[in-house]
Amino acid sequence: MSTLAIMHVLSIALWGGVIACEVFIETYMIRSADQRKMATDLHYRIDLFIEAPLIMAVLVTGALLLDQTTWSTLLAIKIAAALVVIGANTVCIATVVQRYLALRGAADEDESSSFALLTRRIQLTAIFIPMGLAVFALGWVLY
Repeated sequence: MSTLAIMHVLSIALWGGVIACEVFIETYMIRSADQRKMATDLHYRIDLFIEAPLIMAVLVTGALLLDQTTWSTLLAIKIAAALVVIGANTVCIATVVQRYLALRGAADEDESSSFALLTRRIQLTAIFIPMGLAVFALGWVLY
């Protein structure tokens, strides 16, 4: 396995670990009223300073690996599915930022409806996790 391929797989693995942490935050920490602000702030910081750079690393290393591979229909399907997963995660990051900004500017009584709606949108992006796992498995098969 080339150094570039190792960097790509490592970036994907780290990204998966970050997503696992975020699932914990959104499933357990966000439910508690006293932890809500901390969880919102934590998810926001993880997205901006860890997850977004990891997504960029996955995109860059993946694009560079395309020069070293032979195109096939299966590869095209994998790339298309990977771009859908990256797009969904990008939407999630934008929603996390929107929720963070809304929570910072809201009075406590105003926070519940918009906070709940944005949190639900974030949680809905989790439906792409199985697709991401399938893309990862397909990458192993193609390699």
